[in-house]
Parts: sequence; C-alpha cells; structure tokens
Amino acid sequence: MIVKSTSTAGRVRSAAIAFGFAASLAFGGWQSARADVVLDNGSNANDQYTNKSSGDTQSKSLTVTSLPFSQSDRVENGGQNYAESDLSLSSSVFSISFAQGRDGAQNSSATSYGWIYFHPTDDTTSYSIGGSYTFSTPYAYFGVELYDQTTGQDVQAWNQTSNDWGASGDTFTAGGSEGEGYGGTGSLAGSLTKNDSYVFFYQLQIEAFPNPDAGATATGNVSLNFADDSAVAAAPLPTSASAGLSLLGLLCAFEFFQRRQAQCVNG
Repeated sequence: MIVKSTSTAGRVRSAAIAFGFAASLAFGGWQSARADVVLDNGSNANDQYTNKSSGDTQSKSLTVTSLPFSQSDRVENGGQNYAESDLSLSSSVFSISFAQGRDGAQNSSATSYGWIYFHPTDDTTSYSIGGSYTFSTPYAYFGVELYDQTTGQDVQAWNQTSNDWGASGDTFTAGGSEGEGYGGTGSLAGSLTKNDSYVFFYQLQIEAFPNPDAGATATGNVSLNFADDSAVAAAPLPTSASAGLSLLGLLCAFEFFQRRQAQCVNG
C-alpha cells in the first residue's frame, strides 16, 4: 500500500522544490535574450557556374527581403557544373551553406557570393564570424568581410587561396592559415555600433586553373552570430530564485535537526 506523506516537512519540501525550480526557469529565460538586427535594402545571394567545355555560363540571384529568411538558390546544367546556396537568416544569426561542382575544362568554375546589409538596434551588440570551405582540388578561394559603411572601415576581412594545381584538396577555416595565400584584418569577434550600417560579404570559388583536370566539388558554410551583451552580463539572481533556494536550504537543515533529535531519543 502506498502511503502519502501529510507531514508539514513533506509539504514544505515539495513547495520549496517547485518554487526553486520555477524560479530557475524564469532566471534562465531572463538570461537568454538575444540581439536584434534589422535587414537593410540590397541584400542578395548569387550562384554561378562557367562550363568552358561548352562555353556555357549561368547565374542566379536571390533577393533577401526580410528577417527571418530561409530559402535556397541553385543553378546547374544537369552535369558536373552547379552552385547552390542555402540561406537561414534571423535577427540573431546569418547562416549560409554551399555546395558546388565544376567540370575539368581549363577555367571552368563554380562561384557563390553575396551581400547582406543590416544595422543593429541594441545598445551593446557583439558579433562572431565562423565558416569553412572544403574542396577536392585547387584552385580555390574563400573570403569573408564585415564592413561598417557608416565609418568606412573594415570590422573584419579575411581571404584564403589555394593555387597549388594538381595537389589534393583542403579545408579552409575563417581566419585560418591553410592554403598558399591568406591574410586579412580585424577580428572574428567583437562589438558593433548601434544603428551603424553594415554589410556582410562572402565569396567561395573553385576553378580549373591554371590547367585542366578531372573536375572538382566543394562544400562550405559561413555564419555571422549576434548577441546582446547587456542581456548576458553577470547579474544577481532575481529575488524569486534567491528565495526559493534559501527556503530549500533551510528545509534541509530542519530535517537534519529532526533526524538528530530522533537518534538521541531512540538511543
């Protein structure tokens, strides 16, 4: 038979646990506020391939109209040549992934590039940039840039190239030192200025250069993450959370005292 506890200590313990748990949830929700950025006009994504075997060049452009935005852009010829961008954009992160392929005729290529214009609306907005680009054989180019149009200054700019024809493929990482050429300026993480106009630019390309080969493929991604620094700054626990934790602590001490009394009486 199951016996329900009706003791005062049992009821208080349950209330304290529930109160503390609810308060911790409230505290977690309070701490998870995110930055807000507003999309500006002119944002777009572009994909293009050039097939030198047939002299065919095709491109496609996708206009980013508002946030959130989730859409794919692909151009292909039904064979080795294609370029695709998958965009997932929100006020807290711009995330874009890529897939590319080209034939092996000299100077055949596949390219993905784009510009995303925006401005932050929070007083304290931080950013972080990430990305990688994996290709099966050179030539390859990977570049990302965050530019402040209001001040006319690069916040961050980085590019990498691999032109070692005939070598095996590689993986570039944003800010990394892979490849035969790399360099840039600024930082992959930092702070943005409220209401300044920014543009986030990216470009990824594979090409049969300087000689023909058997063809190549590539995949990659870039991301620009935002956070509201004021929402995640260290702060005291809200009163409700402190009260719940304090009540639970007092209850534990009370139960320990009761057990000690019982031991003395029975001993």
